[in-house]
Amino acid sequence: MPLSGPEQPRRAPRRAAPLAIALIVGGAVAGGASLAGRLSPEASQTDEVTRAVSDSPRLLRLYAARDGEPLWLAKGAVDPARLAALGALLKQAPTHGRDLTWLGRAQAAAKLDPLAAEVALSRLLLNYADDIRRPGARHAPTFVDPSLLPAAADLSAVFASSDLPGLRAALLAQNRLNPIYDGLRRAYVEAPDSRLMANMNRTRALPAELGERHVVVNVAAAEVRLYERGEPVRDMKAVVGALDHPTPMIAARLRHTVLRPYWNIPEDLAQTRFAPLARRLGPQALAAADIQVLSDWTPDAEVVSADIVDWAAVETGRKSQRLRQAPGPGNMMGVAKFMLPNTMGIYLHDTPYKGDFKRERRAFSAGCVRIEDAEGFFQWLHGAPRGKFADGRPEQAVGLDDPVPIYILYLTAEPTPV
Repeated sequence: MPLSGPEQPRRAPRRAAPLAIALIVGGAVAGGASLAGRLSPEASQTDEVTRAVSDSPRLLRLYAARDGEPLWLAKGAVDPARLAALGALLKQAPTHGRDLTWLGRAQAAAKLDPLAAEVALSRLLLNYADDIRRPGARHAPTFVDPSLLPAAADLSAVFASSDLPGLRAALLAQNRLNPIYDGLRRAYVEAPDSRLMANMNRTRALPAELGERHVVVNVAAAEVRLYERGEPVRDMKAVVGALDHPTPMIAARLRHTVLRPYWNIPEDLAQTRFAPLARRLGPQALAAADIQVLSDWTPDAEVVSADIVDWAAVETGRKSQRLRQAPGPGNMMGVAKFMLPNTMGIYLHDTPYKGDFKRERRAFSAGCVRIEDAEGFFQWLHGAPRGKFADGRPEQAVGLDDPVPIYILYLTAEPTPV
């Protein structure tokens, strides 16, 4: 389990309190009948269980799949073997960064009257399974694609189990969250380390299935890794955001590639880099670098002369000026940029400065990710070389019929590829 990159200084996260467990001890049901005590002689056990969980759509669906049959009871009482199977799962809470109070709550719930215990144990399991998948707002990537949003725990296999061995296996399977997290957790079990737990917190909300083909950008290591069928097939170096322009953690999908792209110059760079250049060397210095001045910020903006711009006002921030660099050998985007639509303006792209990838520390971009082999990345992504698609137009968009998941993460430890 290699540890890579500096762990950014972070305040110790405030541990979120586990969700309150709603133990049904004496709550009223239709007609005022109590759920505590013996099962009602007027209703079957399955009807009582179904009514007891009617306030939880998830539990209602789970119990419906087993026709309302209790999961934890046998012969009208909590089954010690089934309780032990649940306890075996909850004892592993510390390996997820959670505490053993979950186990104590299960033991307390088991002492309730049978129906109350049945419902309390199921609620506790549901809450626990969700909790270990919940990273906290400071740790989670920004999920910009709805198809990759964190999902609630899937307990269908637990409730579908018909025997004790099946229940044990289904419960222990709840420890598996996603391939990256699972690899980190295995290392943590062998040798607990706060750095491993920090990385587990950053990955616990990722989808259980990362995608048959997917991309992982590790910002800490400044590397890109391509995966097929769960196995890494290609690594390449990257240049990532500088400390003052860090590359954010994102879960998205690569949806199209832009060939011969313009470089749309960020407004702060127009002010701090290009306005001083125009003032010092004259507007012709911008033309020499293929920098174009645009009339406004609309899609229909026109190229105008740099001579009409008040560059002193741009430099001091009194005026905003839109600039872009035309496609060409010196374009900062290189031959292609790879788009993962998001509101943060983050994407992957080529670069004309290949020597940057020989540097050991590669955190000096404005936030986007420059990749070492854009041609190879394009071919892997689209299944054919760039030349098969290129028609010479600026800003030519090449779509993907099957968008590829991409996870931009900050991992100072990561599972070693097999």
